[in-house]
Amino acid sequence: MNNKHKLIGVCGTGLFQQDLIRFLSSLREVSLQNGYTTIAFSASVNSAFEKDSALGESKLLDLIKYIDLDCMIILTETIKNPDLIKKIVKLCDIKNIPVFSIDGHIDGCYNLLLDYKTGFRNLVEHVVCGHAAKRVNMLAGVKGNSFSDERIAIYKEVLAENGIEFEEERLGYGDFWERPSYQAMQKFMDSNLPTPDAIICANDSMAITACSALAERGYKVPEDVIVTGFDGIQSGRYNSPSITTCAPNYTEAVEFIMEQVSIIRETGALSPCDHKINYTMLKSQSCGCKSLTESSHSKVISELFDAVNDSTWHTEAMNTLVTNLLTGQRIEDIIGMLPETVKLWNDHFRFACIKSELTGNNISIEHCKNTTGKFGKMTVMLHTSEQVFSKAHEQFKVNDFIPDFDSLIKKPGTTFIVRLLSSGKQVYGYTVDEFNTLDHRKVQQCNEFAMFLTHSINTVLHNYVLNQVNRTLEKAYDDIAQLSLKDPMTGIYNRRGFFQIITDIINDKCNTGKYLYAMCIDLDDLKQINDNHGHEEGDFAITSLAHSLCAINKDGLICSRFGGDEYTCAFLGNNDNDCDIQNIRHQITDALSQIPGIHDKAYSVGFSIGAYSQRIEDGMNVENLISSADKEMYADKIARKKA
Repeated sequence: MNNKHKLIGVCGTGLFQQDLIRFLSSLREVSLQNGYTTIAFSASVNSAFEKDSALGESKLLDLIKYIDLDCMIILTETIKNPDLIKKIVKLCDIKNIPVFSIDGHIDGCYNLLLDYKTGFRNLVEHVVCGHAAKRVNMLAGVKGNSFSDERIAIYKEVLAENGIEFEEERLGYGDFWERPSYQAMQKFMDSNLPTPDAIICANDSMAITACSALAERGYKVPEDVIVTGFDGIQSGRYNSPSITTCAPNYTEAVEFIMEQVSIIRETGALSPCDHKINYTMLKSQSCGCKSLTESSHSKVISELFDAVNDSTWHTEAMNTLVTNLLTGQRIEDIIGMLPETVKLWNDHFRFACIKSELTGNNISIEHCKNTTGKFGKMTVMLHTSEQVFSKAHEQFKVNDFIPDFDSLIKKPGTTFIVRLLSSGKQVYGYTVDEFNTLDHRKVQQCNEFAMFLTHSINTVLHNYVLNQVNRTLEKAYDDIAQLSLKDPMTGIYNRRGFFQIITDIINDKCNTGKYLYAMCIDLDDLKQINDNHGHEEGDFAITSLAHSLCAINKDGLICSRFGGDEYTCAFLGNNDNDCDIQNIRHQITDALSQIPGIHDKAYSVGFSIGAYSQRIEDGMNVENLISSADKEMYADKIARKKA
């Protein structure tokens, strides 16, 4: 695609997250002043171990070849797979596009590195020197994490520089999120040390938790204890008290990028260099620099309430799309439903397309199963702008990116977010959403729409393949029967498979007199994981716990997922005391800790468990056995919440 517009590219993972939207907003403001439009490519691979997914995501980056960009900005810290970064740089090198790396060093590129150290030092000095705090505690991140260790070192340095002795008990580890932060706060407040004057937290999420924990014990912030955070996330501003913090000065960073791009446009010469992104201190209520009466949260509460309502309605609409396509077998079925599904959310340009070989009545089964090839001829699934739907079913070459794309770039400052329609290495097409303002909720809609549309495509193509297989292969009936016993996401048994195996065990006369043990396990906080981190992260938690249950050391163990976040396991014992529930809990927890990437998550994968046994004899009721185990599980859940 050739165009005469001034275009900036951005590549990162999960661009719907708050901090990345903050960067995109700064980029938009400066782009508006300099006459640029932004095209942001939002990947979803967040682990170096997801090689198949990385293979699929690389097709998103192939689109760069068809767009004449003035520069590419890589949000390097968000992309955990180095192969993706190398591919971006290689593509840009071929097209002589200058690359700017944010928060990560890439050889041969302009590297804009966040000056965490100076920013955090200024914050600690503000507490120690500006507020004369003498007893200063710190909530660090994950032990051994480089970001956390650097901030601990700065904390100790500032204490020493001001003649304050470091006390080991005043250092706790909150792992950068809520639950361990709360536990660390309890240790602080239960220690024999005098109450701290201040608690310095390595990020805002831990600072919010610190404020809540202090309030529970009757301490006032900042009157009794000063609290500070770091990173400048939106929820910190909404907290009461609002959090004193530091945030990266993305505006200054983007202005530097614009200056360099201007020089490159004029001279044609690249001069890669390193540049610091400074942090700006945001003094607020939690340290006492801003009065608690200076802010009103009524507008914020109203906005959040509207966002929650929108999320509910949008999720319901997307669920309707998926539900109505459970028996669909043609991509055209999806295209026909999209206008009705997204009509309430088409106040901006939204586009979706799919590989043309996946449309029509005679799709190659091989195309359905192997969709990792390059994009070629594409078919429009959705093309909507200002309440008008058009161009559905129209075919175009991927070189055009979007049909009539030049006409869509109406004014500078517009941001287009591109997301792949991909399920792991299965690649179908892509979506493009236009934003004239970067509202957090609307950007989340973009991500949600892509996920639900991908699931719908998966469903339709899966149904198509099954229908073709059922028509041509008699063997497929046995395969499908076997699949019906397994949960497709986790690979363990589903409810049907579980009861079929258990029925065989009970009916086996050799097992009469033995004890059948049932264990009910429930995944903690799945809804919060889905709501705060996305359904892909929820799927990760579901799958991780399922795989960990299989590590329980019991002969003949049967593991199943009954649906959602509920699991049931069973095994045989020779007597009624063959189940040490605490030992089993430890086995599951140990297996979870070995799941690749689990320690990088911003949440924990926790669970509640209960067990019950019954002697196998005639007339045994398995449902009652499971119900008893379920009651034990809920008792465990309540006890853990009280702990």
